[in-house]
Amino acid sequence: MEPIYHDGAICALQFYGSKLYSGEGPNLCIYDYQDENLEKNKIFERKIIPKNKIHGIKFNKQNSDSHDDSDDVVIAIWGGRSLIISKLSDLKDANYEIKELFVGDWIMTCEFSNCGKKLYVLNAHN
Repeated sequence: MEPIYHDGAICALQFYGSKLYSGEGPNLCIYDYQDENLEKNKIFERKIIPKNKIHGIKFNKQNSDSHDDSDDVVIAIWGGRSLIISKLSDLKDANYEIKELFVGDWIMTCEFSNCGKKLYVLNAHN
């Protein structure tokens, strides 16, 4: 018998390089999407936002080639009022303590500036 559990709906999807990044409840999952059988090609999963579901994923493509699979890319992940800004390599490190930031209202979307040095956050009552 296999255990069955549910962390939440998939509320965010983002392609980067040859990978598909998925916000599945509070978990960030990474799949090798070039293979047809995605379920068996989950290459990473980690709980990122413990008390919220992930609603958005954005990569800072200014600090890495958009077709690159480099783990040095900076990623923004948000859900509810929670915001994580980190290098992907840090999030993949099981010993890395994720630093959760909070904003005053629900985050609708985020976007890195053209130069890649700022992150703009649109919240529910901008």
